[in-house]
Amino acid sequence: MPASSTLASYRFGPFHLDVRAYRLRYHGRPVRLERRPMDLLLLLVERRGELVTRPDIVERLWEPGVFVDVETGVNTAIWKLRAALRDSADTRRYIETVPGKGYRFIADVEIDDAVTPSSFAPGSALTVTGDTDSDHSGRPAPPSPTVATESAAASSAAPSPSAGPARWWGRAPAVRHPALLVLVAVAISAAAYLGHQSVAPESVVLAVLPFESATDDPGQAYLAQGLGDETIASLSKIAPQRLTVVPKTTVMAYIRGGRTPASMARDLGVDFLVEGEVAGEDGIIRMTSRLLEADTQSQVWSASFRRERSSLRALHRDVSVAIADHVRVSVGVDRLTALDRRQTQNPEAYETYLRARYFENQRNRASTARAVQYYEQAITLDPAYALAWAGLSFTLAASAINSDTDPQQVRERARIAAENAINVNPDLAEAQFAFGYVQWLLEWNWRAAEVALRRAIALDSSHVTAHRTLGHVLSQMGAHADAERSMAHTRARDPFSPMTHALSAQVAFQARDLAAARQHARRATLVDSQFWIGHMQLAQAYVHAGETGLALESLADAARFSGGENSKTMAFRGYLMGRLGRTVEAEEALRALAEASTTRYVPPSATALVHAGMGNTTAVFEWLERAFTARDVNLIFLPSDAVWDPYRRDERFALLLTRCGFLTNAR
Repeated sequence: MPASSTLASYRFGPFHLDVRAYRLRYHGRPVRLERRPMDLLLLLVERRGELVTRPDIVERLWEPGVFVDVETGVNTAIWKLRAALRDSADTRRYIETVPGKGYRFIADVEIDDAVTPSSFAPGSALTVTGDTDSDHSGRPAPPSPTVATESAAASSAAPSPSAGPARWWGRAPAVRHPALLVLVAVAISAAAYLGHQSVAPESVVLAVLPFESATDDPGQAYLAQGLGDETIASLSKIAPQRLTVVPKTTVMAYIRGGRTPASMARDLGVDFLVEGEVAGEDGIIRMTSRLLEADTQSQVWSASFRRERSSLRALHRDVSVAIADHVRVSVGVDRLTALDRRQTQNPEAYETYLRARYFENQRNRASTARAVQYYEQAITLDPAYALAWAGLSFTLAASAINSDTDPQQVRERARIAAENAINVNPDLAEAQFAFGYVQWLLEWNWRAAEVALRRAIALDSSHVTAHRTLGHVLSQMGAHADAERSMAHTRARDPFSPMTHALSAQVAFQARDLAAARQHARRATLVDSQFWIGHMQLAQAYVHAGETGLALESLADAARFSGGENSKTMAFRGYLMGRLGRTVEAEEALRALAEASTTRYVPPSATALVHAGMGNTTAVFEWLERAFTARDVNLIFLPSDAVWDPYRRDERFALLLTRCGFLTNAR
């Protein structure tokens, strides 16, 4: 029943959906629901019993031309809607998932009444229940304060629809899917590890949900993501001994898996959820932040912040301090000073930095180029902007291994950017990390990399990427036990990161622990079934365990999910075909790599790998020499990767390791 033809009032179970009032009630009490989850509910109820595809949802919830990360945007809206409807992960009563397609509203629906469209004006106050000047209780915000807040006590006159776990969620669902069972076990053990290692008994644990954009202006999309990420960063640093923030990757894994906030509270010990909604208009940024009890989703606090763009840079800090205050965590002056020093005093440079982060997080060739441009613009606006220098350095360096960028084109720029970041602010963890990353990947000075990465971790113990990069550095230096300890710490802090599990697989593989390599790679694919690096690591473990059939299956998945033109999957397939004696197919891989190299940079080590599988020793060393001349970043795997074991007794191989400096770096 299209909303354009009639505006009905629907009833299903204990819920009443009043379209005219744009309101959902549960047993007569209002249910707090943001605009996009509400619009999604309307769409599903209108088309009850029908398949509603993910493209249908994107078309309904976002204006044409608006960039949306479909996985994040749709999954988050579905997750919030299911939470509001108390829809169990095991027994869906309202929203059914149609795997690979979309969703279907399956509950019986009664139509209460109908009204004419003229009584409901789109764009009126009724359409903006999620407006950032409201606390969602129906009361208007104060006229024009800088910050309007409402505590739990102040809102007691209008009771929360979530009076307690039994009424809000019903019985906690059991975990029945084997893959999810494994991951939840990992998460629980991670929580126990963290509790034993670094979290004080009285520590408060927060999970920050993806911030929503309250506007469909595609030019504003970076604000919600940027301010959300900066809020996570600020909360992580504001009182690390008293306040623990669940990594974003873990939160997103729970959302993708359809797990409830209550399950997050139970599995990870999360006390509170943080939500945010951001809009920018006429030079004013408005942001609503809400603090909810994780197990019941009852609102503890809500605040609406208004800032001119000229003072935007302090917004995430102010929100973080307010949240800390409401969970009774005191913030020292030294911490506030450190937070202020992280950021530029130039408001235009800060916004440009947020744009750079937005494009960096999209992780493809085109977006990486945009990110570099914005980082450089931010630096032009403020040459003393250490975070921008660090971001530029990491983005340039990482592109050499993530996007097959020619390392000679980025090496010097990345190194200079990292050095500038440290010169401006040597106490910035991101600056030390960027320097360590460049020393590891591009400069091949692993001892310097280890020192810088340990310094970054000392400055910010929650810097997950620094922990796992250190694990790789130690592994390639031959310190396998230390490397595994570093990776174990990383997995404990970020148990649902597919990259963390995939890189743990590589570290285990380099230690010749094939069982652990397979286990970690498998977990990476359980977290994200389309994460090509996880499938690639799984194929690698299967090959060296002699399970070629499974290796071929995993390699096919890796190629499919990476887009099919990835030099790493192309080369590894050629390597495997060579090992199996399927020379024609190995030669096809060589031709494909040669053809690709006519239009873009292809690492010479990729061709060397195929020849290694075919046993062409002369060609192997010819292409490894080309790789050395090109500063091919994949050479960092030479000291410890089992692929190269057949060549370790060859004097040419030992000489190459010496020329690269890898033997000097060994521990």
